[in-house]
Amino acid sequence: AAVRNEHDTAVQTGAVSVSAGKNRSIINTYSFHAGTAENAVYTFGDLWASGAQSLPMRVEFNGAQVAQVTAGADFFAASAEGMVYAWGDNSLGQLGNGSFGGSQQTPAPVYQSKKDDGYLTGTVSLAAGSTSTHAAAMDSEGIVYAWGGNECGQLGNSLQNNSNLAV
Repeated sequence: AAVRNEHDTAVQTGAVSVSAGKNRSIINTYSFHAGTAENAVYTFGDLWASGAQSLPMRVEFNGAQVAQVTAGADFFAASAEGMVYAWGDNSLGQLGNGSFGGSQQTPAPVYQSKKDDGYLTGTVSLAAGSTSTHAAAMDSEGIVYAWGGNECGQLGNSLQNNSNLAV
């Protein structure tokens, strides 16, 4: 059976990427309707505060064109312009928003500790392990950034401290 959204419409049509994380999934779609391009992202499964969702729920990005999606213990997306967004649990700083704790139900930009404007931009590749509490992104110059849980040194910054900013 096809994956269907909250309006009981099939969402597999126009799917350009999909990712499965810890008890959750994310689909990125791109389609044309009446000559207009439409980009939509849907999430389903364990959605934290809203509980288990068996039908995909559309995620709003305020006009940003989403190019990539990935799911781990949280959700991550990169816009066509390379801006990285995160939402979900933030217990280990995995949302990259400069804080620890709480959760966020809507996508918000990930911050990079060494950039003047603060945002992690220029992303061409994005990854999160299926049950992981960290994420990684690579920019167009081949520089890799990581943030979130770091108890095993998985951020690659020679430390074992969690990071709430991309390092």
